[in-house]
Amino acid sequence: MESRLFLSAGQLDPFFGTGGVVTTTFASSTSQATDLATMPNGQILALGVHSDAGSSRLVLARYGVNGQPDATFGSGGAAPAGVVVTDISGESGKLELLPNGKFLVVSGTRLARFNADGSVDPTFTQDGHTSYKFPFVVHDIDVQEDGKILLSGRYRQTAVKPGISRWRG
Repeated sequence: MESRLFLSAGQLDPFFGTGGVVTTTFASSTSQATDLATMPNGQILALGVHSDAGSSRLVLARYGVNGQPDATFGSGGAAPAGVVVTDISGESGKLELLPNGKFLVVSGTRLARFNADGSVDPTFTQDGHTSYKFPFVVHDIDVQEDGKILLSGRYRQTAVKPGISRWRG
């Protein structure tokens, strides 16, 4: 039999972050990632939750292909480089990349659209939180080829009545 080489799966990439792992630390708080997306240029966009003093807000972070924070993402205020702490409350969420570089974030009953630099897109609003609010808890999001947004979830009043909505982007 000829000699063969078998690839091993599950090994961390030593060229990504530190030994294959990337962590982003916030001072005196609890944070966790809830969703990831790989952008067409290889960068990684992460959605997470930042909890501090009894409140939870959605957090966005963007990393280069090597796992280093992207310093061009976000405002660079009190957050670490490459991180945006939003004003949108949430416990977890999903994100969806759009072809124009923008992206959607859904969490609980809210849907928001962000510009490529991590700022909230002010042209996509319904209320003061620059997001749409729904009578059901959203669990997943998808964008169709025509730009319409599909949301699926559960109505808050009952656990057995599923909901699906379709919105123009």
